Amino acid sequence: LAAKAARTNPQYISDLKRIEKEAPTIYAEIKAGKVELPRAKRMLRQMQAEQRLKAAAKLGRPDGVDLRECTMEELLSKVRNLDAIITAPPYGADAVPLYGELARLAKKALKPDGILAVMCGLSYVPQIVEVMRRHISYRWIMAYMLPAHQPAQVWNRKLNTFWKPIMIFGEEPPQGRWLGDVVRSDMADKLLDDWQQSESGFMRLIERLTVPDALVCDPFLGVGTTAVECVRLHRRIVGCDTDKAAVEKARAQAALAQRVQ
Repeated sequence: LAAKAARTNPQYISDLKRIEKEAPTIYAEIKAGKVELPRAKRMLRQMQAEQRLKAAAKLGRPDGVDLRECTMEELLSKVRNLDAIITAPPYGADAVPLYGELARLAKKALKPDGILAVMCGLSYVPQIVEVMRRHISYRWIMAYMLPAHQPAQVWNRKLNTFWKPIMIFGEEPPQGRWLGDVVRSDMADKLLDDWQQSESGFMRLIERLTVPDALVCDPFLGVGTTAVECVRLHRRIVGCDTDKAAVEKARAQAALAQRVQ
């Protein structure tokens, strides 16, 4: 009965007509009973996002943006004088050694007062701190607050968690600057990738940790949320990922971000 009532709702009818006009193939799946309207609307948004990036791929590379298809090791062995490394590596137990290697390479790549800010899961914080402290000084943990209606579920611990840790490392505090240790994130849409980070959260994080024209690095770039927010905030960005398709999306996103400023 509730489903039937929904189908007579003016908004439902309007959404259905829009999908029929803009995405006939998705509309056909609705008519065939393969997808419900909420899922179809998300499919439409994903399709539109991909179309925007396809068009943006033809734009030139923005100034101050250097995004490469390579490994973290290859990138961080070459770049120097970074103001900040802001990144979110994989979270699993098997990724813990990767954090240690990141710390080792970061110490050489950063300026003396540079910041290494690493988002990680809560399950392996003690192990991550241990392997990273072997190479670079621990400073603090920032709380990256998730939307109240969108907690992360840690199934093996039977926990709903409303924040993620941002581990902060560095040899010297930035001269004359104080940092707050809470950053709020709005909902991440994840239209381009299941691991896509919140643009609002990373905007606030980058703004908190750096100043305009700073050189920021993300060696686990993904589809480029860090790059997009650096462009919007007038920071320079160098980043990499081993996934060619992800790097292409990151480049297109950065170009599009500069165009709409």
